Amino acid sequence: MNLLGTRGLRREAKMSIPWVIEGEPREPAHVRVVIRTHAREQLQLRSLIYGLRAQSEGQAGFKADFVLVPTEPASLQTYQRLCNEMNVGFDDLYLVELPDTFYEDVKLRDSRLTCTDAVRTRYVQEFNADEVHRYCDFDHFVYYAATDKALATFVLPCRSCTHVLVTNGDNGYAPSFLRETVRQSADLAIVGFTHRNQAQTPVLGVGGLDLGAVLMRVGVLDHGRRLFLSSLPVDAGPKEVHDADYWMVVNALERGLSFAVCKNQLLMYHN
Repeated sequence: MNLLGTRGLRREAKMSIPWVIEGEPREPAHVRVVIRTHAREQLQLRSLIYGLRAQSEGQAGFKADFVLVPTEPASLQTYQRLCNEMNVGFDDLYLVELPDTFYEDVKLRDSRLTCTDAVRTRYVQEFNADEVHRYCDFDHFVYYAATDKALATFVLPCRSCTHVLVTNGDNGYAPSFLRETVRQSADLAIVGFTHRNQAQTPVLGVGGLDLGAVLMRVGVLDHGRRLFLSSLPVDAGPKEVHDADYWMVVNALERGLSFAVCKNQLLMYHN
């Protein structure tokens, strides 16, 4: 049953997610954390990795490792050095090394998903200035294309990986985040988070979910057929690209996948 209207067209729903399934993991858990990051976020990135790494240390049958996704080509060497340094004694950090041409080619691939002057003018009329800035002044299509490449290269071929978390380098997590989400038996485990110092109760709607607040079983990716950009509606524009994390969750709901909500707990800190 399609709960959200005509399949493939732009539609935005806002509803509670009532499915709560609690229990212990039914299998050993291997979480691969895919981190989109900018060069200016190095200090926050280190804190993020140290924190999540500590959550899995010393726990039998539970492993977490990390894939870094640079969002601009100029930062590649910076992250090569960081990986070499942080991998000493761990060997749990991987780097997506994309050629400079990848970023430019992606920008040229689909101009519908970039903010033209006409689109920006329409958004100014429909939204406030802060939202227009978020939709139009960042290369969200490039960011998600690089993220999809990371999923295809480092997650889908990983036979031991049971879960994937996609997050940004400046996010943070409570010490119990991985424990609380991995123990859910659902396909997607969703947590409450803070945004701009405000607590957010997770709901299925734009603004009610965040990229880093959803732990997914690898099967949600459907062997690569359900990544971020392929989850967008057919008439997507720049706003929908910005909200690609929302559309991926919508897609999972439409396919009948199960959700669990870690209620009354703020386990993720969104910057």
